[in-house]
Amino acid sequence: MPDSRHREHTQDAVSGRERLSAGRLAITWMGFPFILAITMTGSVLVLTAGLRNAVLATIIGSLAMFAYVGTLGEWGWRFGQSFAQIAQGVYGARGYRIISGLLSTLVLGWFAINTAMPAEILASAYHIPYPLTATILGILYVAITATGIVGLSRLSLSAVPVYVALLLYAFLRLDPHATSGAPPAWPAPIMGFWPALSAVLAAFADSGTLAPDFNRWAKTRAASWTASACGFPLGFGLAMGLGELFTESLRAAHTHFLQPFQNGNPVGYLLAFGGLPAAFAVAVAVLNQGSNATHCLYNSTVGTAKLMALRYRATVPWLGLLGVVIAASGVWKYLLDWLQLIGFAVPPIGGALIARYRALLKRTGATEATDLSSHAPWIGTAIGWMAGGAILLTHTQAAAPLALVTFAAAFLTTSLLDARIASNREPRAVKS
Repeated sequence: MPDSRHREHTQDAVSGRERLSAGRLAITWMGFPFILAITMTGSVLVLTAGLRNAVLATIIGSLAMFAYVGTLGEWGWRFGQSFAQIAQGVYGARGYRIISGLLSTLVLGWFAINTAMPAEILASAYHIPYPLTATILGILYVAITATGIVGLSRLSLSAVPVYVALLLYAFLRLDPHATSGAPPAWPAPIMGFWPALSAVLAAFADSGTLAPDFNRWAKTRAASWTASACGFPLGFGLAMGLGELFTESLRAAHTHFLQPFQNGNPVGYLLAFGGLPAAFAVAVAVLNQGSNATHCLYNSTVGTAKLMALRYRATVPWLGLLGVVIAASGVWKYLLDWLQLIGFAVPPIGGALIARYRALLKRTGATEATDLSSHAPWIGTAIGWMAGGAILLTHTQAAAPLALVTFAAAFLTTSLLDARIASNREPRAVKS
């Protein structure tokens, strides 16, 4: 077996002989966004924005995320570097600590939330104390994460097909004549297309920015892009789109399953049947959300280990324990809104990184992010943050998708500054 079972290269690049097969990396990416939480997001969108806006936002958002994740992932593949290693070259030896620390903290929070979700389902279904289920599941997820990228791919290999089976089973169990008499009062859509698109992009902007952590294991450029495509648009788009169609089917059947986070999603719907359908739904939720939780903890560990100059396996236990405590204590409920709010800070980072990557590719012989000044990405990122702050303060999200605007502001600013730096470095002709 390759050395990747024992080393996750938090301080150095992944060598060519340690790269994973295209299939293994593809299933690893598929298991990241193809989850119940994204399906629930689709259920919420179809209720708040209507089926047409929700589906259109999902298609466009998934394709945008493919370009975003694929480009950042290509950078990881090209140099075999993690996000934190790339950020060190772009933002400087000291400044990258802010950037990488922010992303590592965000995804640790998402690890706690994605541990808490199946723990809540398990606890409520079988009347088990929630802190106990959260602790047991959290420890299990930490143990899987400790096995590294190979362990993540093995878990995804199980989580993806069983979630496909659950979705198919839930659709088959839909009753088109579930309610007689007057239909229940479903909420009228209140969200337009642009806010719906913002919600789609925000659902995975932070984790998607950490694409180099996974794609540095790709053997070829094609394998890197294929793996990214399995995550976006395939896994993400299917999970969200099927959630939208499922909830719309419930509406068409005039059922009383009105709550997308309780019973208006495939898992919640099957739980209402009790018996074997409920047991199947609980088991799939534990496995499926565990796939996402382990991916998030992996990202957080790779970044934190780089920041603290620690080995991967020395970092997983204590960092994972912190996440388990957050999940088991119930504090994660207070983190949810904060994580969604602070997420507006991530797209400008991705915009600056992609602009820098384009600038690097244009420079003959460029091999590292340090081939250009680090000032341009910082300025671009700051401009993106200010644009996001202006949108939030003026409440103009309905007309200006937050993630797109902040990404574009950072990307354009960094591109212009890098182009100016490059032109200033070009040798000038001497007048005779």
